[in-house]
Amino acid sequence: MRRSALFFLATCLATVPAFAETIELVTYYPASSNAGNLHVTSLTVGTAYGGITPGDGTALIADQVGIGTNDPQGSLHVVGPNNQADNILFMPGTGTGTIRLTIGNAGLGLPTAEGTISAGDKLVMWSAAAGPYKAAIGLNTNNELWLQSSGNNTNNKITFYTSSANTTPSERMRIDANGNVGIGIQNPVNALHINRPNATIRLQPTSAGNQQTGLSFRTNIDGPGFGIGRDANNNGTQNFFIFDQTAAQQRLFIDSTGNVGIGTTTPGQQLSVQNNAGGAGTNVASFLSPGITNQMDILIGSQRAAGKCLSIGYSEAQANGWVGMWGGPTPGSDKVITFNGTRGNVGIMVPPSAAYRLDVAGQAHATGFPTSSDIRLKTHVVPLSGVLEKLDRIRPVQFDWNDTYKKLGRASGHREIGVVAQDVEAVFPELVTHWGEEDYRAVDYGRFTAVLLEAVKELKVQNEKLRNEMNQIQEEQKRLSSGR
Repeated sequence: MRRSALFFLATCLATVPAFAETIELVTYYPASSNAGNLHVTSLTVGTAYGGITPGDGTALIADQVGIGTNDPQGSLHVVGPNNQADNILFMPGTGTGTIRLTIGNAGLGLPTAEGTISAGDKLVMWSAAAGPYKAAIGLNTNNELWLQSSGNNTNNKITFYTSSANTTPSERMRIDANGNVGIGIQNPVNALHINRPNATIRLQPTSAGNQQTGLSFRTNIDGPGFGIGRDANNNGTQNFFIFDQTAAQQRLFIDSTGNVGIGTTTPGQQLSVQNNAGGAGTNVASFLSPGITNQMDILIGSQRAAGKCLSIGYSEAQANGWVGMWGGPTPGSDKVITFNGTRGNVGIMVPPSAAYRLDVAGQAHATGFPTSSDIRLKTHVVPLSGVLEKLDRIRPVQFDWNDTYKKLGRASGHREIGVVAQDVEAVFPELVTHWGEEDYRAVDYGRFTAVLLEAVKELKVQNEKLRNEMNQIQEEQKRLSSGR
């Protein structure tokens, strides 16, 4: 068989036209260690002659072919000059033929006319087993790196695998057909979807100098948006900021000590809020919880449960709601100052009452409690009279507050002196007010002094009358004693 092949080659060589390249054919048969090998130093066969085919119609077959080497290590082994790897060049003729290398159902070659990958300087890989599915890597017409996955599959994706030494590769990242990138997840639902333990994204400048690190969120390339990051002023300081790129203002700033500034980049406390908008009616801060019907507050202190705190906030513990300050674990237990949400009434140590602008549970101490009494502010003024008989119907009493009053949080804790409101209301209804859901009575002890003052004046009149009468009796006795 080898001699027939050599004879066939010799015959072909004899028919090479004069313009063909020089062919040197050296054989080592039957002697030497290369016995049976065909050693071709240079061989060019033009396509005009249709290749080489033995006369009996069989193909020219070799188990191992070496080009540039006489010791092929595989079915095809190519070594360039000086034992350097050389190129294997597959080129079509002047037409538009397809150049590809097919191994089983897998192929490697240039873009095909019927393929879905656009033409360009790309290397295409495809599989016809269940597709065809195609992928391309190379350069596009702008000399940019091109990596593409396509075909008739609705879920074309690009996946990236890595592994440690001698371990099975694991998927680390993928880009799905919608362009979503998944790290640690095979079905990303966002542009970037990370699913892994300790999923942390780290942004770090190239050096520790005055370099800003952050993220920018915009509606479009040059549209309005916000930025977040560190080192807002590019001066090497460790701070965090939220920047309004539309208004070119920093909205939130956290300095290296942890102080938070809203509207300011120089917070002097743990929280500093500055209103830069100005103008009447402009709020510095608003705390709202739509739909919350119980309580919202700001806690100042160390422990709510232990009552070591002061809360400022809002509660709907009673009708119309109220805002204020209180201590203790819950609003309503240890109220300090509360304000009625609609009327503006104030309660100290009690919820604000609808009956009074100021309602105090307990004793109040002050230098004075002046009350408006200018005659210019009054109308229908009439003298008070006939109070002595009415006072006779009011019982002065000593008493202790009962459990009901104690539960209301108003008891003083010691024995009291006063009057009975129902007695006063029967004769002086102007001095009695009603409060609470149970319609309790209260006496205006301050204005009660006007009644007492009138009582003193009425007693004075009676006393002067009695004195005059007494003087007359004494004068009459003196006259009778003198015998006149």
